[in-house]
Amino acid sequence: MPDKAIDLIDEAGARMRIRRMTAPPDLREFDEKIADARREKESAIDAQDFEKAARLRDSEKQLVAQRADREKQWRSGDLDVVAEVDDEQIAEVLGNWTGIPVFKLTEEETTRLLRMEDELHKRIIGQEDAVKAVSKAIRRTRAGLKDPRRPSGSFIFAGPSGVGKTELSKALANFLFGDDDALIQIDMGEFHDRFTASRLFGAPRDTSATRRAASSPRRCVASRSASCCSTRSRRLTRRSTTPCCRFSRTVVSPMARDARSISRTPC
Repeated sequence: MPDKAIDLIDEAGARMRIRRMTAPPDLREFDEKIADARREKESAIDAQDFEKAARLRDSEKQLVAQRADREKQWRSGDLDVVAEVDDEQIAEVLGNWTGIPVFKLTEEETTRLLRMEDELHKRIIGQEDAVKAVSKAIRRTRAGLKDPRRPSGSFIFAGPSGVGKTELSKALANFLFGDDDALIQIDMGEFHDRFTASRLFGAPRDTSATRRAASSPRRCVASRSASCCSTRSRRLTRRSTTPCCRFSRTVVSPMARDARSISRTPC
């Protein structure tokens, strides 16, 4: 087995052991109820309401007895049973490693991918070509037919404001990673010439402005559980387009009737 697989099983087993050694939540609830009963009993005694104090004393004794029975059951029963690490524990650990929610891992992948267009159209009205192109790229990636050195897909959604370019990016991030916040946005207006575009890969001058401008692209490259969205790409010039296209192969999907469709290979 690969080392990562062994580490995954080891961490899942360690979590299972810690959980078995930790008192169950209902025991903590008993402790809270007992503490509340004692506080109310002391308050009743201070107020010289002895009848109420007697009732609270009996209630406290009953709670203490119930807690003792539950603790005995937990220690004699649950700890004697051999614990098994199943696929749910493995999925939970893997979800923490990758940032992908557990339900995204355990759900039947084929079924999810086949209805990807329907899921995206719950938030996107129209734009059939763009949704279909994105869905095909993701399915191709999950089938293992993409270049492993490149991202799952790189698209340019061209069109005027309000047609759903950014919303489709958010919907895609939610579908893949379960959260709209998994979308990293890069303002391409900051990379309008060749010098500023070099910030995408590390500028020659290590200034605070450089580090601030390059933070989003670096997050985009380093993250395995996020999608990236570049806005205001029309601000790019011919010279600044070359370094920007080094990220990956780019396909332009038109999202407006008059938008041009362009296919570009890396420069």
